[in-house]
Amino acid sequence: MTKMENPNKEKHPITKGVKNYLSMNTSGALLVTGDWGCGKTHYFKNELFKEIISEGSFIPVIVSLFGVNKLKEIPERILYAYLDKVGDNVASLGKIAKFTKNFADALPIVGKYIDVDKLLGSGEGLYKIIPSNVLICLDDIERAIDTIKFNEILGVVNELVENKNYKVIIIANENFIKTDELIFKEKVIEKTFRFMPNVINIFSILVDSHNNRHFYDFMLGDNIKSTINPCNKSIKEFKNSWLSKNLSNIRIIKFAIEHFYPIFLHYSEQIGENKDFEDITIKKLRNYWIFILSTSIEYKNNKLSFEDNHGIDSYQATANFDFDDGSIDFEEQEEDEEQRKLKEKTLCDAKYCQQFYKRYFLRLSESPIFHPELYNYITGGIAINYKSLDDYANQKLNIVENAVNPAYELLGNFMNGYWKFTNEEFPKKLKELLIYAQEGQFDDYMAYINTTTYLVGFSAMSELSKEDIISKIKEGIDKYTERVQLNQFIKDHILMVKGQLPHDAYPIFEYVLKSIDKKLEDNFKEDIKEIKSLFQNDIEKLSLRFSPKEYNTTPLYFNIPILKEIDSSIIEEKINTIEPNEAMCLRTLIVQRYLSTSLKEIMKEELPFLDNLITHINKISSDKKMSTFILKNFVYPELNKAIKKLSSL
Repeated sequence: MTKMENPNKEKHPITKGVKNYLSMNTSGALLVTGDWGCGKTHYFKNELFKEIISEGSFIPVIVSLFGVNKLKEIPERILYAYLDKVGDNVASLGKIAKFTKNFADALPIVGKYIDVDKLLGSGEGLYKIIPSNVLICLDDIERAIDTIKFNEILGVVNELVENKNYKVIIIANENFIKTDELIFKEKVIEKTFRFMPNVINIFSILVDSHNNRHFYDFMLGDNIKSTINPCNKSIKEFKNSWLSKNLSNIRIIKFAIEHFYPIFLHYSEQIGENKDFEDITIKKLRNYWIFILSTSIEYKNNKLSFEDNHGIDSYQATANFDFDDGSIDFEEQEEDEEQRKLKEKTLCDAKYCQQFYKRYFLRLSESPIFHPELYNYITGGIAINYKSLDDYANQKLNIVENAVNPAYELLGNFMNGYWKFTNEEFPKKLKELLIYAQEGQFDDYMAYINTTTYLVGFSAMSELSKEDIISKIKEGIDKYTERVQLNQFIKDHILMVKGQLPHDAYPIFEYVLKSIDKKLEDNFKEDIKEIKSLFQNDIEKLSLRFSPKEYNTTPLYFNIPILKEIDSSIIEEKINTIEPNEAMCLRTLIVQRYLSTSLKEIMKEELPFLDNLITHINKISSDKKMSTFILKNFVYPELNKAIKKLSSL
């Protein structure tokens, strides 16, 4: 498959400047400086060199100084680069030479006609082999200055341009060169170009490397291409911003693309099947891409890890009247390791979460969703379970039967850009949103809280009073509460956003908490009966009720001491009649509930439950049953550990 031609591709602004330098009679070098990872080397190899070669005047070579220990190695590396460039047979010699101790052995042809020993003395004699029309581009200079002073490298450069008449371009990040090492810069460097990457061009080249027409069209379409611009304004205006620098970092963008490509392939067959299905698939893929891009940036900057996601998995988006036009950015200051650790300790995860989702999702009017499958894939290399990924995305994006719940779609329009409605549309949309809320069309409490923010906040544009609006929203909450299965963690997630809510949302926030508490209280009474029954009749199922694997993230009744309700008589009866498999399930329950998780002090209330288990295991009269063997050798030790852990809280 041939490479795709990018219609948006333009020549980089410094290309003309470099060509002017090559046409001039000069005795100075050119410096191209820019941030690490911004695509300087990529630009030289994939854009500039093609231009130069097409004109036929110069043979461009790029020479990395990474790992150079002695000045005489520089001409050797230049020769290697030249030999690699001029032809297959000679090129192979250059590649071999890089890995041989004896240069003459690697170059038998040169050694036959030239005094190699003399050439290798200082290294300078090697220039006799290199024609004057070779454009020498020295890369990674700042990576060599640990062993060689920059001014000494400049001395070599000066020799090349002034005495050997070569054209030389230095590619470096000038910020990492010490000021006191720039003494001879003005003498050697004729001109300095600041490299500002053409993000779209680089992005298209990286995408094109997969030779997939469908992938190219998708990534270069508006859905995806817009996501790599740091804001609605030009990158140039934000050249010093955190987001701009990272969206211009070719290594990070390539990392994100490589991780997204297999996912695109998985879903690509669904594009084009039918219009509704296609729209939903594209919606998912866009959300996946934004999450992969954002996580890649943070991961590559050591802000996220497999072990620590800083709570972005628990983030709850809250409505507000601050809109982001793309010009808002979070500036990052350079900080040393100690400062970074201090910052991590002092700044709460909630602040990081707000920053993360605003920077990457809300800026793009995209639903802020944490995808566990994608996060583990990026940060831990864990293979994706596509069914789990798809089911989770459907739930979070409120997709049912290949269609987005219209209630959520409208709320999303308010949260991501209510100002985009016309004057005529706005009151109609407010009324429509209230109907959805009153009918209980939302399937999570945060949606009702966020809806309240807009309906009450814009009540002046409505036919109803604030009190009437709140009353109708409460009706919808009652309908939702009646059908939803609740647990303590839903309440915990709601409580996390308390400090972020506007004043108008508080009446509904408090009503939600009361509704949850009442239903949890009713549920708890029923659950106590079930827990007792399961302990008596199905310990395996009981252990699953407390298993993280069963509930994906947090097990049921985590840090809620429900097992204290199992009295001693029930425990005694079960221990005396327990089967071997049940005994092993009991051990699993103990390990999962007490030893594999962090516990709150309130869990001490389950100590009597554990003490009773120990007591009745000790009372077992027969030692000839397998169940007894398991209880005493496998369950008993874990019980002691659990008791010790709880007692220390």
